Amino acid sequence: MALALTENMSADRETFQRIAKGCHSEAAIFHVLAAPGFSRLGLRLANNPHQRIGRFSYSSALYELNTGLSLSIGVDLADSNALTMTFGRKWFFNGQLASLSNSYYFFARLVGIDLPRFYELGFQEQIIEPFRTAIADIERSWATVLAGLSDSVIEKAEGERFGAIEQLRYHREMNPNGVVTVGELRATTNS
Repeated sequence: MALALTENMSADRETFQRIAKGCHSEAAIFHVLAAPGFSRLGLRLANNPHQRIGRFSYSSALYELNTGLSLSIGVDLADSNALTMTFGRKWFFNGQLASLSNSYYFFARLVGIDLPRFYELGFQEQIIEPFRTAIADIERSWATVLAGLSDSVIEKAEGERFGAIEQLRYHREMNPNGVVTVGELRATTNS
């Protein structure tokens, strides 16, 4: 058992060193690992995952579907040292993307799939295993989550804890005159 663990750690170190050379953020590393499987799921990259955001170097990979739904992978090594996944339609504040409908785990739980709310990360090569776990969780749950969607399910999720309405409340407190807009859904499977 200890030998297998050592071999996995060594493989993760090699993977990290190979991928990290061309990546400027952890979200970019995630995308390199996720791209083949996510492409098969119909998810296309919609942002630059190499870009770091804020003074704590948060990074994200945003994926879109043709339906107007999106999946965001957020990597925060400085504050929470965790990977989070949000999903749904886009909510904007003053023209800037502010939130997606809710956490991906919320939608997974609605269809009976138990996923973590966030994935604890390590540092450097220690991020590879949690990234692979998150990718595998999305790949195994994706079809079931999409099959369980409807406009009413998405709207309900937006009003729940950690949903877009709660997230936008903070933006509104900072700027009560700010304008909130919501992305359009072009087609969900079960309206």
